[in-house]
Amino acid sequence: MKSALLVISAIVIVLLLPSTMWAINEFRSKDHAEPHIVDTGVGETDADVVLSQELFGNQTSNVTIVSDNALDAPIPATYTENTRTLNVTGLNADDTRTLDITYKIDALVDYVGAGIAARVWPVFIILGIIGLVAAGIYSATRRGE
Repeated sequence: MKSALLVISAIVIVLLLPSTMWAINEFRSKDHAEPHIVDTGVGETDADVVLSQELFGNQTSNVTIVSDNALDAPIPATYTENTRTLNVTGLNADDTRTLDITYKIDALVDYVGAGIAARVWPVFIILGIIGLVAAGIYSATRRGE
């Protein structure tokens, strides 16, 4: 019975793992918003914007863009880490607009130890899951269940 409870505990932790990873990333990051006035020329539907902070994880999925131009459908395309340049596509050609860019930045940049610990937590969780399964197997074979 004890081994079954250990394995069920491991299964529950595995099911909660995605939300735990999301919560850890939310703890590690915070939203930062800034406006940018962007011009596009004739036939140009993309533009480069230099961000004031580093993009968290260098992932464009951490960026949302709203344009004051109704003809735009702005999408973050690529991000260049060393220059902090974000390429935005889906803009109306030959137009001027203000892009309100909201993106995640590292919330723990001033707390080096907390940032490292938050990155290591998933490893401890996975090792805990493996430990629970191993303890369940050991408990089952030890007592002959």
